[in-house]
Amino acid sequence: MPKLAAIRLFAAVALLFATTSAILAAGFPSPAAASTAGWSSGVLIDPLAGEPISVSCPTAGFCVAVDSVGNILTYNGSSWSSPKSIDAG
Repeated sequence: MPKLAAIRLFAAVALLFATTSAILAAGFPSPAAASTAGWSSGVLIDPLAGEPISVSCPTAGFCVAVDSVGNILTYNGSSWSSPKSIDAG
């Protein structure tokens, strides 16, 4: 397996584990709470790479996205970070 593919696989598995752990720790929202939530319009968060390939939002105030070229972006509840490479080599 090429090094970049292995790093991406590791990042995806780590993100999946973190998301699952956060969901299990926090519990699921009640139907009443879920019905008051709504969708906002889309926002371009990674103009250079185009689109995220995976997004995880364990809370309303924190999200992590991974794009197709090995960058990670985080959301702090009000804005997205700029893309940061997770592939050092």
